[in-house]
Amino acid sequence: MTPDQVHGYTDPRFAEVADAFRENWAQSHELGAAVCVYQDGRPVVDLWGGVADIGTGRPWREHTPALSFSVGKGLSALLVHLLAARGVLDLDAPIEHYWPEFADSGKAGMPVMWALTHRTAVAYIDGSFTLAEVCEGSAVVRAIEAQSPNWMPGTAYAYHAVTQGFVLGEIVRRATGKTFAEVFRESIAEPLGLRSWFGVPDSVLAEVAVLDVGPLEWSDPEAIHAVDAAMAADDRAWRALTLNGAIRLPMGSRRDLDYNEEIVLRAQLPASGLVTTAHSLARVYSSTVAETDGFRLLDDAHIRRASRLTIAGDHLFSFGTPQVEERWGEGLRLPPVAAGSLLGPTSFGHSGAGGAIGFADIDARVGFGYVTNRMSIGADDRARRLVTAVAAALEPVTR
Repeated sequence: MTPDQVHGYTDPRFAEVADAFRENWAQSHELGAAVCVYQDGRPVVDLWGGVADIGTGRPWREHTPALSFSVGKGLSALLVHLLAARGVLDLDAPIEHYWPEFADSGKAGMPVMWALTHRTAVAYIDGSFTLAEVCEGSAVVRAIEAQSPNWMPGTAYAYHAVTQGFVLGEIVRRATGKTFAEVFRESIAEPLGLRSWFGVPDSVLAEVAVLDVGPLEWSDPEAIHAVDAAMAADDRAWRALTLNGAIRLPMGSRRDLDYNEEIVLRAQLPASGLVTTAHSLARVYSSTVAETDGFRLLDDAHIRRASRLTIAGDHLFSFGTPQVEERWGEGLRLPPVAAGSLLGPTSFGHSGAGGAIGFADIDARVGFGYVTNRMSIGADDRARRLVTAVAAALEPVTR
């Protein structure tokens, strides 16, 4: 891609971010992507370029949304914290206070907070589902109610890759009488003017970037081998990531992908199905650390609670990714993050499969969003390259 194919605006102080964005095409097989940075409540970088659909050649435009997988977990956590700040949810109350059936089969007494922090011990569930059942949702919710804990609750944690969304979604539905997507739209998306959805409306479907997993040689061979070996030795991660194969995601040498299907894009999957623009990600995270067009999502006290260290250490079972120290706030990842860098010790956010990431930094008063439609496995320097450039631009201000 040539430099004139990158579009948008960059504050001169952040020129290195535009250089890094262009470099992603030269160094990391970028296809289509966007990056946005807010500082002190206003955009200082808003760039996009490349191809939104490799099959048709449709270009990536200013408002092209893309599926960002677990980046949605960060926005889900922010919504839950917002409801707690409004007194709608009590994070310390047992889940069965809102959803009585969750307590079945030995799951009583777990606080709502454990749903945010991957400790509800339903990372994977028994039984088989069709893709249609997963997207409709009620069969999965009933299966979670009947599921015995995967481990003794309170003794460990493991990433609830897909089930976290069903658990949080049902808690929110029981507490508010509305679906998770409705509450997100009314409480966050509409006030901030976001193009972000848990369940894409039909009017937007044709605009969504088409994910491309690329040939294997564009991914890290060692990472592919590690994922394959982990899945062969222990299928719990595969079960957690795919709901026993019902909704397929590229893992290791497997190239299957269901997330481009309209039935999935329309579904409400708060843990794995966020469709958003980079600008919207940066904007919502900006609103957690600075007033953004007159709107502040959470005040300083609430956001510092949400981003305080809550759990750390290894997951109960491996997802085949490089081992880094896992550090979590209350539903938000804290530095370091394997899939991409964060700015510093006061950063918080969430990454997603394939490279997307959204985060904020309290001290730098920054909101950051990056989305892409080129998925890769293993060493992926795209987000890291961009965040490093942001850090370099901020250094004279923040040091």
